Amino acid sequence: MAKELFNYRHSSLRNIIERTFRVLKRRFAILREAVLNYTMTAQVNIVIAYCAVHNFIFDEHPDNTHFVNPDEAGPDVNGAILPYPDIQPLHADPQAIQEWWTMRDALAEGMFAIYRRHN
Repeated sequence: MAKELFNYRHSSLRNIIERTFRVLKRRFAILREAVLNYTMTAQVNIVIAYCAVHNFIFDEHPDNTHFVNPDEAGPDVNGAILPYPDIQPLHADPQAIQEWWTMRDALAEGMFAIYRRHN
């Protein structure tokens, strides 16, 4: 049951993150292009900055067309949002992978313990 709860919450969070990126890609063309030319730190800062700008615009103009449901709206004037590139598998040694699994399992068990206390 702990793993099912973890997977459910992980999936829900991933859906929110993917929806956020669809909205940001609609508004900011740079996010539809290859930002991989920038360092990872720069990529993180670009996304954070655009989130801040996006939220500022929403606060000032909440009826802006970029805030419609991205799943229901058609492609913007620049064309459809590009699909995600294929994700390459993480190349890590078996010990590192086992450490990640152990951490994930501990997180799932802790999450489930809290869930049981409140329900």
